[in-house]
Amino acid sequence: MILQKDMVSRFAYIPRTLSYFDANLKAKHVLEHDVLAAFQQPIVILAPPGIGKTRLMERLGEQDNHRFIRATSFLRQPNEPLPATTRLVIDGLDEVASVSDDDPLHQVLAKLLVCGKPLFVISCRDAEWRGATANLDVAEEYGLAPCQLNLAPLNRRAKSKGRCL
Repeated sequence: MILQKDMVSRFAYIPRTLSYFDANLKAKHVLEHDVLAAFQQPIVILAPPGIGKTRLMERLGEQDNHRFIRATSFLRQPNEPLPATTRLVIDGLDEVASVSDDDPLHQVLAKLLVCGKPLFVISCRDAEWRGATANLDVAEEYGLAPCQLNLAPLNRRAKSKGRCL
């Protein structure tokens, strides 16, 4: 029997841990399966290239009332409101820069406004995220800054034991 590619990748997936700083600037960790329930505000997931952002975002998009979409594809979608219960899981904000000279975050925020300002999770390479300026841009549109999460790298122990970091 030949396994389909998506079945193989689903079996090979290792759950991930993300880190962030709380309001008191204390470092915290959250397991990926708790991220969506833990934060009822926009979420930005940052990591270097090749660390697994896309696969994590695909997994988050599989949850009820969540929809995975690549940022470049999102910008090409018709301007239609989304159901209020749908949270968009937008992968690859940094990839928008390769197809347009305009600010990627401004383009995505403008599209989100047309879609009725749904909650969102967005991923971006950490080096491409504009930090405080980007957080202010999101806060201006959504009324609060996004929760900024950093995807923890895998380590040998996590791979061999199949555990979260």
